[in-house]
Amino acid sequence: MQSLDDTATPAAILAESAALMAAWGRAALPFYGERGSMDADLVEFPDAEGPSYYNQFAHWPLLLLSEGVLPGLDDPAERERFRAAALRNIEYMLSITAADFMTPHYSRGRDWGRHFGEWSNYFLLRSLRLMQAAGLGSAALRQRLEASIRGATQGLYDAFVRAYGEPSRRLTAFPGNHATWHALLFFEAGRHFGVEAWTAFAQDFFRRHVLPFQDDTGTWPEGGGIVVNYGMVTAQAVSLYAEASGDAAALAAVSRFLAFQRFFAFPDGSSAVVADCRMRYSPRPMIFLPPSYLRTPDGRRECLQRIAGFATQFRASSEPPVVQGLAFFALFPEFVVSRGGGLPGGLPEGAVGGLPSARLDSADWTAFVSWQLTAEHASRFILDAQNFVEIWHRQAGYLVGGGNSKAMPRFSTLRRCTAGRAYIPDSARVVRQDRTQAVAAYAFGDDTLQIRIALTEGGIEVGFQRLPGGRAEDVYEGVLTLRVAAGEVLRFDADEVTVHHAAQIERRMGANGGRIQWRGRTITLPPGAALSYPVVPHNPYRQDGLPATSEYVARLALTLGSAEQVIRFA
Repeated sequence: MQSLDDTATPAAILAESAALMAAWGRAALPFYGERGSMDADLVEFPDAEGPSYYNQFAHWPLLLLSEGVLPGLDDPAERERFRAAALRNIEYMLSITAADFMTPHYSRGRDWGRHFGEWSNYFLLRSLRLMQAAGLGSAALRQRLEASIRGATQGLYDAFVRAYGEPSRRLTAFPGNHATWHALLFFEAGRHFGVEAWTAFAQDFFRRHVLPFQDDTGTWPEGGGIVVNYGMVTAQAVSLYAEASGDAAALAAVSRFLAFQRFFAFPDGSSAVVADCRMRYSPRPMIFLPPSYLRTPDGRRECLQRIAGFATQFRASSEPPVVQGLAFFALFPEFVVSRGGGLPGGLPEGAVGGLPSARLDSADWTAFVSWQLTAEHASRFILDAQNFVEIWHRQAGYLVGGGNSKAMPRFSTLRRCTAGRAYIPDSARVVRQDRTQAVAAYAFGDDTLQIRIALTEGGIEVGFQRLPGGRAEDVYEGVLTLRVAAGEVLRFDADEVTVHHAAQIERRMGANGGRIQWRGRTITLPPGAALSYPVVPHNPYRQDGLPATSEYVARLALTLGSAEQVIRFA
């Protein structure tokens, strides 16, 4: 049997990537509308002011496939359909571009105002390069497209020079993943069009405003804390810049991010969010893959795991395709092809430290406990630091966690149920950790609570305890959130129930505790433990905050005392 080391070759990665892109493109093609716009989001927002800006980038991957830059399409008629959809989408983008090179910013049903889109112009630039090389489209179309990209890039450049151009100015915080992609656009557009000022500014921006803000953990913090999947958005841009420019410091930054990402990666390619202040858990792996990962066996394994995991989730989904990701993913296999047989090798050693989480692994189990705290944030996109435990099993999948929510105490792993709104600890720290267990302590005023996770013979256990001292009159809960799914069966000692998102489940264990059997695992509970379903998280990507019903979770709660109470998974 081959190991992942044997199969994670550039050729195998390219084949898997191209097959996924072809399937993704076929799924996307029916959603291109009469005007040439990609309208997949209009299924969810039928009364939208316009189709999502973020879905209008896939013309480039469609052209990569139609022109045979990437393998995957053998039928000439299918290639022509891909080519026609791509060129019509480019025509649509030009049709909504005003004389000042700005476009509407349509997203999630609304027009958020006119803007220069750095991502749309980046992928239009990629398409222009391909069209010029292959003579695609009319000469007039290529000229219009070039003029539009030049005008928009100049507008963005002027704004960035005003904001960041002063050499003596030192930022105090990372300007964000979008700003990083602006700099990448300046670099690549400057090189393609021969505008040295754009290229020089981009190099200075990466040197002064991006690379210094990668922290010791290996990521670029946003919202005051760790971002795991969103960190990939920044890392992909840094990697593309590093490979194009030869910047050794940028390459070293990608190596550190790879070490960070592997720490938070589950074996199925999905990412732990136990310390993520931006995104909740998704079983679909993030595949904004930095091409520099191809330089090392660890990086190639990480890529192949994520591509395979994404492909599995993609095949199982009946939802309209998320077309935005197709363009960003295409940057990875296109890099493989563009380098031919001369892929670069070697990355600097990527050491990270100060990660506010412990990870435990056995043959079948992976578990995390986190002690990261971040300040509450006004933005709906920055979640509260409140959910500190995740558990994953090789056969059963993702069992415990789901990530943080916002302004929702019932999602907190620890909360005070008396004396006010205390569902985020005042402070947190690691007490001890080794290969088989980790203990973290969390303070609410004078009260200290403790969480212990440990590998056991064939399982995992999570212990909750209230330490001596503090205010005896206060009552605290310890909670694990179970990521149950509609249609699953929960078997209790005396009966069973099938999960339905509209049906409430309430169970409390008696004096002898109890057990739940779920996905082939047995959860053993102490006396008084209570299960509730559904508990509905905040969705930062909708104005109404409502998630899909698949995001609903169950809640296992314990009232904490001085003796440790243990929940066991086996």
